Amino acid sequence: MDLRDFLTEIAGSYDRRAGIDAPAQQMLRAADVRLSEHCPPTMFIKGSGGKGSPTFTPWVGFFDPDETDTPQRGIYVVYLFHTDMWSVALSLNQGIEELTKELRHRAAARDRLRAEADAIRARLSDADKRGFASTVSLGAQGFRAAAYEAANILARDYPIIGMPPEATLRADLDRALSLYGRAVAIKRHLLQAQPGVMVTSSVATRGPGTPGDPLRDFKPKSSAEYQAHVTARTITKSRSHEWLIQRYGRWVATRGFSPSTKEHPKDIVIRRGHEEWLTEAKVVHQGNATDAVRAAIGQLFTYRHMLPGRTTGMLAVFSESIGAAYVDLLDSLGIAAAWWDAGTWRGSSQAVAAGFAQTT
Repeated sequence: MDLRDFLTEIAGSYDRRAGIDAPAQQMLRAADVRLSEHCPPTMFIKGSGGKGSPTFTPWVGFFDPDETDTPQRGIYVVYLFHTDMWSVALSLNQGIEELTKELRHRAAARDRLRAEADAIRARLSDADKRGFASTVSLGAQGFRAAAYEAANILARDYPIIGMPPEATLRADLDRALSLYGRAVAIKRHLLQAQPGVMVTSSVATRGPGTPGDPLRDFKPKSSAEYQAHVTARTITKSRSHEWLIQRYGRWVATRGFSPSTKEHPKDIVIRRGHEEWLTEAKVVHQGNATDAVRAAIGQLFTYRHMLPGRTTGMLAVFSESIGAAYVDLLDSLGIAAAWWDAGTWRGSSQAVAAGFAQTT
């Protein structure tokens, strides 16, 4: 569903007097389905018009599960409707409820997150901030609206009458989601380098090469030893990585394939008839495809050699485009490539021919 159609339909039909089961409420709760094409495969969507009773400020949020899985904490991107439904704001915002419980004071929590928003905003470039405002106004007087306004990092307001065209809304959302990644990176740097400036943390994650890596310092003497070791160990993977696997697995299943995510330590094994494709999924962080491509190549060849099976092909799946040069590299190695782009799964000619992508 188009963003423009979704936002204008909510604004035109939302009525606090209609109750929590009104059509607009149901539409908000179904935002993950209605807007799925606009959500990167490493994120998820939630929408809400309140719990128990309708809220003055309904919202639809985009969440990076490595940062937060709830609007109560962490950074997220959200559409916030003005209380009069005459406008809606696209906001890079922060959850306030958990901090409020921790500090036991609403005003103190707002002040804390306002300071953190200022610190993050100050470290974003002028180009990043162009077209976005540092403040947002929602027109309501309650705690929740005041919290959204205080915790806002950047925002862009749209009038419902005279809403920009769909292409503009999509471009703005893409920019906001890109800024989301940069804001989280800034926050994590400040947590380590200047803990007094930043106090609210993210969901704990572990990356490759950390003490949680079961293959760290492991030097197998044979493929049998390797298989025994990895089978007996847990490999820690990020939540965004798991979302990528889940989204692609569900999609490829609609194409007549049978994806399996239970063949540890492989990300996915995709089967159809006598064909079996060894598949690795990689999150591209901040547009840097190099690490993701190298990791995919290394793991695919390692697993194919160390964990022999009836593999007939190899596939690398990425959260975003990796660029033509890396597609050519993977193709030269016999690895098909698929990636998420503009609401669809694109891929190399090999991936398209096999049915693992819709278009090149």
